[in-house]
Amino acid sequence: MRSTVVRTLYWSYWANVFYILGMFGYLTIDTLTYLHPTLNNTFSATIYIFLSIIFVIDAILYTIDWYMYAVKLREHETDPIEYRTELVACIFLHLGSGFYFVSSLLYLKTTDPPLDTILLMNFLGIIAFLCEACLTFIGWRITLRKHPSADPKRGCVPQVNRLFKKKTKSQLFLISINL
Repeated sequence: MRSTVVRTLYWSYWANVFYILGMFGYLTIDTLTYLHPTLNNTFSATIYIFLSIIFVIDAILYTIDWYMYAVKLREHETDPIEYRTELVACIFLHLGSGFYFVSSLLYLKTTDPPLDTILLMNFLGIIAFLCEACLTFIGWRITLRKHPSADPKRGCVPQVNRLFKKKTKSQLFLISINL
């Protein structure tokens, strides 16, 4: 019988494959467009639409990956859902991919494309991806800090829940000494 952990690794694997394909695709089409300004606009616009669809699929796969780890593979159904920052990061990833997709659709408009709207959509996509990257980094920092569980059979669990509890003055003093 196959393990559910192995099956969940496929989501992350394919999300990374789509991400790498999309990044190499953007690098290639941008390089070609800059080196050959006379390149057919319809051809490059079609490639941009295809690449933005790849990033939308990538965002969906990353969200499924988050769901599998944070919700589906919890040890106990009563455990709280962890990795909330990564969920918000997935939302920003969807927003950024959507902005790029709309931008690429607007670029395909062959008669006088609205450049100001395209630049705005690209800028909003960049901001969304920046927020996603920051939240992913913060999510990893929170996840990697471990503390012992109250249940000795469970070992170490992520520290996410401890971050939001109120601390007494003596606990704050001990934390400051450890720094």
